[in-house]
Amino acid sequence: MKKFLLLSMAVMVLLSWGIISAKVSSQATPSEPIITGAGGPDAFGYHWIDSDTAGGPTYNWIDISGFGTPVIGLGDDNTAGPISFGFSFPYYWYTIDHCWIGSNGYIEFINGKSISANFDPIPSSAHQNDYMGVYCGDLDFSRGTPSCYYYSYNVDTFIVSWINVSEYMPIPSDVDSVHTFQIILSARDSSITYQYGPQVGAFRDEGSDAIGIENLSGQVGLQYLYNNAPAGNMVHDGLALRFYDIPNPLFVSHDVGMEDAFVDGSGAQFIQFNTGYSIRGEIKDYGNRTETAINVSCIIKRRNATVYTDTIPGPSLDPGQSAWVDFPNAFTPLQDSQYLVTFRTIMTGEQNRSNDTLFAELEGYTLPQRLKYDDGVGNTSNSWTGDFSGFSNEFQMPVGVKLDTVYFDIGGVTAPGDCYLYVVPDDGTGQPAHNVLAGDTIAVDTIGWYKVNFSAANLTFLPNAKFWITEIHALANTIQFEMDTDRPMSFRGWEFAGTYGLSRFAAEQDIMINAFCEAFTPPPGVISGIVTDPTTAPLADVIDSVFDGSNVLMGTDTTDVAGAYANTLAFGTYHVKFAKAGYRDTTINNIVVTSGQTTTLDVQMTVRAGCTYVPGDINGNGSVNGVDIVFAVNYFKGGPNHPPIDCYPACPTTPNPFYAAGDVNGNCAFNGIDITFFVRYLKG
Repeated sequence: MKKFLLLSMAVMVLLSWGIISAKVSSQATPSEPIITGAGGPDAFGYHWIDSDTAGGPTYNWIDISGFGTPVIGLGDDNTAGPISFGFSFPYYWYTIDHCWIGSNGYIEFINGKSISANFDPIPSSAHQNDYMGVYCGDLDFSRGTPSCYYYSYNVDTFIVSWINVSEYMPIPSDVDSVHTFQIILSARDSSITYQYGPQVGAFRDEGSDAIGIENLSGQVGLQYLYNNAPAGNMVHDGLALRFYDIPNPLFVSHDVGMEDAFVDGSGAQFIQFNTGYSIRGEIKDYGNRTETAINVSCIIKRRNATVYTDTIPGPSLDPGQSAWVDFPNAFTPLQDSQYLVTFRTIMTGEQNRSNDTLFAELEGYTLPQRLKYDDGVGNTSNSWTGDFSGFSNEFQMPVGVKLDTVYFDIGGVTAPGDCYLYVVPDDGTGQPAHNVLAGDTIAVDTIGWYKVNFSAANLTFLPNAKFWITEIHALANTIQFEMDTDRPMSFRGWEFAGTYGLSRFAAEQDIMINAFCEAFTPPPGVISGIVTDPTTAPLADVIDSVFDGSNVLMGTDTTDVAGAYANTLAFGTYHVKFAKAGYRDTTINNIVVTSGQTTTLDVQMTVRAGCTYVPGDINGNGSVNGVDIVFAVNYFKGGPNHPPIDCYPACPTTPNPFYAAGDVNGNCAFNGIDITFFVRYLKG
């Protein structure tokens, strides 16, 4: 990574003290992390052995570059994934089946957040957890000729190879620390094997390398190497290192905690003023015992005043299992303001309280409004030691918005220079795209807020669409971007150092970038298509009914002689029901209507035949109501359409055909008496 330059030495000291204090307090629990000696075991029972030891594994590099899948998008301090193993792999007391691959030499199993230098010793609950550090180093895929591949046998073997990856250096031309290594997961014996190919130089910065494994809570792990020590474990060409487990039968961990708030990743939510919002949080069993007596509390405060509180029982959880809990009482913001949300798990016998509490953020809004995650007052400022680097805020509104103005705060200016400002859309996977919607260059020569008008670009975003506003300094260390360290944190911050990655300080800092937006009503879209019979001939007079996710009817149409229909609808997801006498009703689910576009939905219907019928469903459309009475009266008056289901000789004494669905009173006849009976029934 490109190292941070803080605004002042005083700030550096205070921030470092705060981080150290947080580590001490977070680990002051009944279950202390266990940092093991050479070989292990850790508290669970993992051991390591390397190829330099008698009886250790044999180095046998598996070259997957010819048939593996290239890992696309790795840069400086980011991840790619999730990537499925194709099987379940036993890890500690739970199983894993997918991972994110980190540019800095690891695979992790939680949320894709980057693990960056300076790295913590293993284990540590204070940093990203649940990972395998193959060769955690300050690696940079933007220099030299690096590559990364993964391969899965989809039965029991998963391999990742990092090839010719350079250590980051402030001067791009310096490439004198280059590393090749791989990880092999084998479900056949639950082993984890690291292999090290050609190595050029060693990692140089303090705290710059770490090798080991760590569990999902960060309370248990096994370290092989940290900061180039011990000397006997230094990585060299042809080294193989294997982790294997001999589970300790006496190991017990009762550990339930919070995993996420509102959504995966706990991103801050914008909720509409004076409108109820459903509160939900995700809890997880981090221990190795099934837990049944779990309570979950939620407290919401505005400026230290409690405005919402509730405690509900959570579900039973097996080891490693997570579950969302929904609070029955909605929260209604009464001010367009920032709210601190505190979730907490409560369980008797808890052994690790460091993950019990999760702080999250809600932002009340009434458009037009300046959307932000900070409180307007910066506490520290950051920059990078590399050119063209910076930070980004992710925004996601539940309604359509038009971006008018961007505000960003500068906390320090070492030398006047340019700041580049970009607006970036979602690439379709929830990540920042490479294309830029709009940008501007701002000359920065003093601290304070800067305002940039983007109204001419007409930047509009659909409901729940993500967009990013990115600030970048042209030259290293010339501009310091202001950060807010006061709770709550949005978990919507990103870093940019040639590629985008989730901010490593998302739990500690919010980036002071604001977006002034007004409401935008997306234009409607259309669902249209052709309905045919089993011979592909067009079907006329088919009724299509469109329903939203709450099963509310949003529109209808009837096909013409060409079988064509069309429905104009607001942006959203719907299901469509097609009905015609003599044919089975057909329902198509999860039809997405995109603003200003046409979604084509062609349907082929099936003839309703045989004697499977519902009494009273005379027209055979699957429902029983007054329309069937009208259909039957028209039939008796000589109309062209007859009931579609003939059940002769179900009643041999009746004439052929016998339309059994019309025999409402069950006397083996279909006549006007059935209509009278049916009318009296419908009238109660």
